[in-house]
Amino acid sequence: ILAYIKGALFGAFYPFLLINYLSEKKWLKTVLITAAYFLLFMIDMQKLTFFMPFALIALCFFIKRQRNAFNMRLHSTVMYLLSAASIGIINMKNEVLQLGAGFIVILRTTAVAGWLTQYYLRFFSVNDKPYTLYSHINIINLLTEYYPYADSLGKTVAYGSQNANANFLLTDGVAAAGIFGLLLIGLVFYILLHILNSISYRYRLSDLLVIFLPTLSYILNTSLFTTLLSNGLLILILLLGCTENPIDIRLNNNNNEQ
Repeated sequence: ILAYIKGALFGAFYPFLLINYLSEKKWLKTVLITAAYFLLFMIDMQKLTFFMPFALIALCFFIKRQRNAFNMRLHSTVMYLLSAASIGIINMKNEVLQLGAGFIVILRTTAVAGWLTQYYLRFFSVNDKPYTLYSHINIINLLTEYYPYADSLGKTVAYGSQNANANFLLTDGVAAAGIFGLLLIGLVFYILLHILNSISYRYRLSDLLVIFLPTLSYILNTSLFTTLLSNGLLILILLLGCTENPIDIRLNNNNNEQ
């Protein structure tokens, strides 16, 4: 239960409140939310928890100053930076430094999904191990008690050499039910995107990017259902869709008209 509470605070309530307080320039409440992040860090001792409030605040102020440029050039800027960094790494003379920089810049940003894919494909397709049938999700396993392995999914596919956590296409797709799992999780993700689109019209794209940053940091490295249920994504969607709040464009427009 403590893990679910921590996920809801980190992924939903804290970023939602922080961005709303920043938009209203309520500095004392902003400081209190930042302090709440530190209290959460004292519980889980995760570096991501410690640095997340600073990243959200910095990103919020940066977007406020460069909103149009950020919305129009974010993707191209990231691609240019990664391309330039890759070329620089290839041309390094120091092999030790080149290897370390390559792991950080290339492997951890663009190649990790492909690197982990071979673990899952080899384990379930080549070695013909039993699929989890979504019992790797704690709630489902609590009901079915089907999970066929002793260790977590990431450790199992890597045969204990590492914790090979991967994105939802591999965990909820390949590991869950093979090709049929990929089709099913693709459909679920498509529906989730439609739900997000149905509420996104109320908000600026830049505000949503900042608020969803904590949960996006999870969705790239874990099950989609784990992100929804354990890391706060479902609660965050409910907060954005079912509440009136200061970053709601409709509310701001009504206030301006009055």
